[in-house]
This record gives sequence, C-alpha cells and structure tokens, in this order.
Amino acid sequence: CNSWIAHELNNLLTIMQGSLEQLQRHHALDERAQKQLERAEWAVRQAGHLTQQILSLARPATRPSQIADMNSLVTEFGRMADQTVPEGVSLVLDLAPQPLPVRLDPGQLELALLNLVRNAAQAMPNVGRIVIRTSGERTDGPDRQHMVEVSVSDTGTGMPPEIAQSATTPFVTSKAAGEGTGLGLWMVQCFMNATGGKLEIESAEGQGTTIRLIFPCLSDV
Repeated sequence: CNSWIAHELNNLLTIMQGSLEQLQRHHALDERAQKQLERAEWAVRQAGHLTQQILSLARPATRPSQIADMNSLVTEFGRMADQTVPEGVSLVLDLAPQPLPVRLDPGQLELALLNLVRNAAQAMPNVGRIVIRTSGERTDGPDRQHMVEVSVSDTGTGMPPEIAQSATTPFVTSKAAGEGTGLGLWMVQCFMNATGGKLEIESAEGQGTTIRLIFPCLSDV
C-alpha cells in the first residue's frame, strides 16, 4: 500500500515539475518571482527524493550514487535551505578549506540535511542559529580511515538523554502531538546505513543539539 501511494505521488510530482519547467521557459519573471519559482522547483525535487526513499524502503535496492565534493553539495543545499528557516533564525555554512570527496546519492543527502535543518529550526521557535559544518579527519585506531563529516548544530532547547538515545527509532519524537511524525531522523539513519556511514547525536537540555553525519572519504571507499 505504501509503495503504491509513493508511486502515485511520484507521478503527480512529475507533472508538477513539468509545469514549473514550462513556466520557467515561457514566462519572463522578475527577480522575486524567479526566486519563488526556484524554491518551488527545489521543494518538488525534495518531495521526489522522499518518495524514492519510501519506495527503496519498500523494495530494497542499490541506490544510485556518484562521486561528489561534500563542500559543493552543502553550498548548493544552503542556497535553497536558507529560505526554509523562519525569520529570526540564521543559517550559517562553515566549510572545510579542502575538497571532501565522497560517494553517495546527492538527492538523499539533501533530504537528510533538510530533515536536520527543519528539526533544528523547530527547536528554536523565536530566534537562534543553525550551523552546517563540514570537516575531514582521520579516525583513531589501527585502520586510521579518512572520514568526511557534515554536521548540523543549533542553539535550541536540546533533548533529554532518553530522547537523544532513541531519536532514530521510528515514531519517537519530543514534539507535541500533530507537530512531528518521529520519522525524520529514522530516515536519515537509513540513508547513513546505506552509505556505510554513521550518525552521531550530541545534545543536552538547554544547550542545543549537534547531529553529525560521518562518511568514508572516497580515498578509503
């Protein structure tokens, strides 16, 4: 049933995407309208990524991946995601100075980051700061792997330990009824599992939350 719903939703999104592309080609738009159109196209793409993720969960298969620079992916995401945070909340990118090559599905990374940014924004109802940071590091231990990390940090309310420990469990949420499904972090965890990476959560009540997505660097894949 879920697979059929996702399939039909994907068909509707294809129609919407085609209509937006025709609008782009055949109408002269002012700067404000152009930005609104770009935002709508981006939202349709994210919805498409979500339906594909639902389909992949229903019918497990190898997700398409490609070689990409994490800094470039985050820069492109930040260009659109800035429009999704509420007034009073700032979105800041803090990128590593060197290229960070990874192999992953860029669309699924965008969807994961969108989930994290939305969660962060909801933890700061009036004012706050979200930082998306990239870094490259070498892990400790005998293997000494190169890893690529992208993290999303906020200055929000934080989570109590029992919620932080089970945050990636389906339907677990600290939000009020009707404000969240408890599936966002679970889907991010599914994405990380598929890439061979890991998700780490650092949070404390009143001290904000940092969620790290850690991927093998391409040289170690």
